[in-house]
Amino acid sequence: MKVITTNQELVDLCNKAHHQPYITVDTEFVSEKTYYPQLCLIQIALPVKEEKGCTEFIIDTLNPKLKLGRLKAIFQNPKILKIFHSAGADLEIFLNVFGDVPNPFFDTQVAAMFCGYGSQISYSNIVREICGLKLDKSMQFSNWSTRPLTQKQLEYAISDVTHLRQVYLCINEKLLENGRLNWIEDLFEEMVASVKSAKKPENAWKRIKAKNFEGINWSILYALAEFRELQAQKKNIQRKKLLSDQALLELVSVKPKTIEGLRKCRFYNVGNKSKNQFHEILLEVIRDALANPRQLPKIVQSKRPYDANRDVTELLKVYLKYSSLQSGVAEEVIATVDELREISQGNFDVRPLKGWRKELFGNNALKLCQGKIALTIKNTKLAVVE
Repeated sequence: MKVITTNQELVDLCNKAHHQPYITVDTEFVSEKTYYPQLCLIQIALPVKEEKGCTEFIIDTLNPKLKLGRLKAIFQNPKILKIFHSAGADLEIFLNVFGDVPNPFFDTQVAAMFCGYGSQISYSNIVREICGLKLDKSMQFSNWSTRPLTQKQLEYAISDVTHLRQVYLCINEKLLENGRLNWIEDLFEEMVASVKSAKKPENAWKRIKAKNFEGINWSILYALAEFRELQAQKKNIQRKKLLSDQALLELVSVKPKTIEGLRKCRFYNVGNKSKNQFHEILLEVIRDALANPRQLPKIVQSKRPYDANRDVTELLKVYLKYSSLQSGVAEEVIATVDELREISQGNFDVRPLKGWRKELFGNNALKLCQGKIALTIKNTKLAVVE
């Protein structure tokens, strides 16, 4: 393990990495007080080789002397596959720091769902399964922004990429053996799209758990969520520090028009006089939403339909579990309950009836709905019969 402390060492790492078919990558960060997670470390491991030399590196991203921009060429090199485990947060950080997500990348947690490891297996569990090792997780909740880091912290951090090499090689081999390597590509594309759209202010309303908001209420909800997102990004502080979800939903319901109206709110604390300007802007957002209501998007307009064929849906759930057990592919990547409900009611324009999902699950799901196959019990186990 080598801790990168100079730009020359960073250049040397980049030169080594440019000749590799893949690298394993992880990050350590803190996100308790800021809107954008603060990147503290980047860990990189190169494929293990017989020749001498270090293959495991830790980059101290808080070192102001390091020119981290040099790393972008590695993470955007189309010939180097970047391996992560549970890549969501890492992709978000790379997007913030480098302006784009690593390309191409591979998520072993997602890929494991196609290899019989269940849904969203943790790194420590998959290392135990594949490498036969029990990892020390005592440093998991370290404050990675403090310096200097202890040797134990560094050893914990680098372990997140050293064993990932063996995990990747094992999972990749299984995917090649069962012909499923191309199945995961659409999920990786969905991950990238989700990361890139997650913090767009116009999508902020999707984060708020609210039910049955329609008409003018939805317009206010959208406007307040968008306003909060923009302010949180601008000030780089957590959303809840500006306005909690509870207070936001209260404002949607009460629709205050004056500071006095704000004072009567239960969850919105007017208190500090220094926030008067913020209060006025907030009231203006509400007034503008009232005066210029937005049209509800289709995703909001189309409420979940009544499940007229509930028995069929329940039967499809059983068959989904059966398909998952037989194939080793996690249920959640084959079909959702909403998709099963659509199939039971005759809507066939859904993911489970397309591509690899149709071959694995969809064809027989349709036969089950049509009464052409049945589920039965053989030797205490579920089975399919004509």
